[in-house]
Amino acid sequence: MREVAVAGWAASLRTGGGCEVSPQVVGVRSGRPFLMHIPGPRLDARIRTSEQPSKLIKAAGLALATVHDATPPAGLHDEATFEHPPWDPVTLETHLGLSAAQRKILAALHGDRDLRSRGRLVRDRLREHVSPCHGDARTANFCVRDSSLPVLIDWEAAGWGSPAGDMAALCGALLADLLVSTATSDAVTPRASLAAAVERWTTAVRAALDGYRQVDGDDPWADDLLGAAVGSALLVRAFVRAAYTTYDRPVACLYEVGASLLRAPERWKTIDVRK
Repeated sequence: MREVAVAGWAASLRTGGGCEVSPQVVGVRSGRPFLMHIPGPRLDARIRTSEQPSKLIKAAGLALATVHDATPPAGLHDEATFEHPPWDPVTLETHLGLSAAQRKILAALHGDRDLRSRGRLVRDRLREHVSPCHGDARTANFCVRDSSLPVLIDWEAAGWGSPAGDMAALCGALLADLLVSTATSDAVTPRASLAAAVERWTTAVRAALDGYRQVDGDDPWADDLLGAAVGSALLVRAFVRAAYTTYDRPVACLYEVGASLLRAPERWKTIDVRK
């Protein structure tokens, strides 16, 4: 019933503009909260079908900052369960259930000792009890109201953690969405298509950070942690996408950008110009 209590608490939160952060809880089913229906699409769908929904993305960043800045509900002691790449050995049964593309990524992750060490360090740093966190703030967990403002759903992974984990999940999902939505044609080369997706991602990330910083203007994470956390989140998105596709261009891009940021998180400053 912890998720029910957290979802009820989240539904009581309001941004500085008076907007709800999460839908109201209208019931409980199988121990999980049943939230008020939101007729609009999810944020990932809007991103794939819109040119650049900066207003929505900025509002998503504001919603996350509101959660992180709020007084947590009584009795919240658990850690947020952020997604992370499979840095530890997997069982034979798990390995046999992976796709060929996932096995390729797993081999690369486990074969790079420096990358694995950095990834485990980021995983541990995101577990630090800094503030209440959603735990799974991907674009698929934001629903868009008729008012064109997104609200968070699915509080199953919520708990204490570093706010960088939530923002990294949002930023990682944004690139995955934009890579999929940036179509190629005979007139557009794959390199040009990729460049366009990354350029749109940079704009989207800046919008999310602008919305986040509306709360108090200061980032609640240490220097370079967000860049490294985004790198880890991109590796997660590469591994997840590889479950149902080949090692295609989006998977390769997610992996390469993710590994690059994890190795050199200071590169994040080229995206977050404030840094």
